[in-house]
Amino acid sequence: MRIRVAGASVIWILVVGALATNAKAVRAQWNGNPLSICLAAGDQYQSWAVPDGQGGAILLWTDGRPGVNGGLYAQRVSHDGVLLWNSNGVPVAGISNGVGSSYTSVVPDGHGGALIARNAGPWIVAQRLGPDGQSLWPSGGVLVSADGRDRARPAWAPDGAGGGIVAWPVRGSCDIRANRVSPDGALCWSTNGVPIRVGACDSSWMEYDDSKLGATPDGSGGAVIVWTDYREQATDILAQRVDSTGAVQWAPNGVVVCDDPIHTSLDPVVAADGAGGALIAWHDTRIFQWHVFAQRVDATGQALWMPNGQVVDATSGNKPDHAVMSDGSGGAFVSWTSYMSGSWMRCVQRITAGGEALWTPGGIPLNGAEPAAYYGSNMVADSEGGAICTWLNGPGSMVFAQRIDGDGNLLWNPGGILAASGLRYTGAPIPSVSDGTGGLITAWGQSGGGDFNLYAQRVDPVSPTASIEARTAASGFAILIAPNPSRGATAFFARSTQTTVARVAILDLQGRVVRDLGAFTLGPVDRMIHWDGLDRVSRPVESGVYFARFESREEKRILRVAIVR
Repeated sequence: MRIRVAGASVIWILVVGALATNAKAVRAQWNGNPLSICLAAGDQYQSWAVPDGQGGAILLWTDGRPGVNGGLYAQRVSHDGVLLWNSNGVPVAGISNGVGSSYTSVVPDGHGGALIARNAGPWIVAQRLGPDGQSLWPSGGVLVSADGRDRARPAWAPDGAGGGIVAWPVRGSCDIRANRVSPDGALCWSTNGVPIRVGACDSSWMEYDDSKLGATPDGSGGAVIVWTDYREQATDILAQRVDSTGAVQWAPNGVVVCDDPIHTSLDPVVAADGAGGALIAWHDTRIFQWHVFAQRVDATGQALWMPNGQVVDATSGNKPDHAVMSDGSGGAFVSWTSYMSGSWMRCVQRITAGGEALWTPGGIPLNGAEPAAYYGSNMVADSEGGAICTWLNGPGSMVFAQRIDGDGNLLWNPGGILAASGLRYTGAPIPSVSDGTGGLITAWGQSGGGDFNLYAQRVDPVSPTASIEARTAASGFAILIAPNPSRGATAFFARSTQTTVARVAILDLQGRVVRDLGAFTLGPVDRMIHWDGLDRVSRPVESGVYFARFESREEKRILRVAIVR
């Protein structure tokens, strides 16, 4: 069915009947509706995303369909929104539920596929997924370590040849070990890997923060590994570089990134600096409450910035949910969530290769009136020297995105654009990858009352538009806005699987009612609700971002509408 609204054309295609489970290259494309990645029975949750090297993404998730028992499934979606593998995804061989889906690490293999490692009981098991969806290593996965004490989250660093180095903490000790897996699935080092960190510490604290082990490639087939160390009363941040042969390159048990003798340092995250070293960010209590610090360590293990790190944001208030990314010039983009003026704001700062903060002391805020959540954010390169940041709104039901260039200019709508709405469940951080052309592909789990299913959306770099929520078979609203952005008039096409009365209103960024459109009965057939772009006294609204609020007795939806005059 084709519907024309205000000069825009919206095409809906309804596919009747079940798709064969082995049907390849399901033809679907990005449009106003999110793309259905998996609608299989059972819950699809805790997802990951990696770029496929061709502007698309490989999406992985923990699957609860009957008989799967929490194993991993995957789907590849092209830059144009075409599903390239089997309907509802392909299983990842040998990767079972283990001790929990959060104990999983997924990175691109550099050849159009993905490397996966997961804690499976007392062992670390790895698998490589090829660009055609085939599991390339043994059906039971590769046993990275046979120690039997490795109930912790692993961390991958691709080696550039199709394999990679995986590191993990050893439970019941303070040891950290690593092993390299070749492109064909062979272990390159000893059966239980090589030691990265050994010796005494408070192992109970080590286990508390074991999920914060990080690894990044050094560009020469090796890896830089970072962790929180508990050998002193105050926790420290340490790092070690291991080369492609398994030989550690820096001081025994690592070099100090931060060892303030009094205050606590936790939660290190790491990215390659492009010159054999690493960019590291972490939480620190040196300033009242938790703040974000950062450090650059060169290829020899030398810290290049302020001793014990450069503070990223010294303003008052906690700064959770930090992320770090290379700026392509030896410096870093660092993002975090900051509590400012009674609301959570997602902020970003750029630090030069020499350790100088380029932008305002508190960073550049990305969100507007809609408060950010203090968890779940992500950041990827935009392919032009800038960054694309994603974050959840305060209630965690919407994903917003913003693009910022290397000079600190926000390139998309003020306050960010709506990438997804109606979330019922999402892992943290939000799975997001660059599409290679300045845009973003993101994924999320959603349900209207039944099973959780997986959806994805691409945010176009040139004309980013608000997405609508996925049309699920369960109860709840499904709404399409066309056109969006609009030069004035626009229309909402709304339906509900259960007959209900919904009141529709247009709000400004401060949450004030600009126009009450009235009450409408919604059912399983789409109903068009027209907004002429006027306010309550029939004046044209100014250019900007507005919210369309659909509210019934059962639920409420808020979608973003852009007016460009």
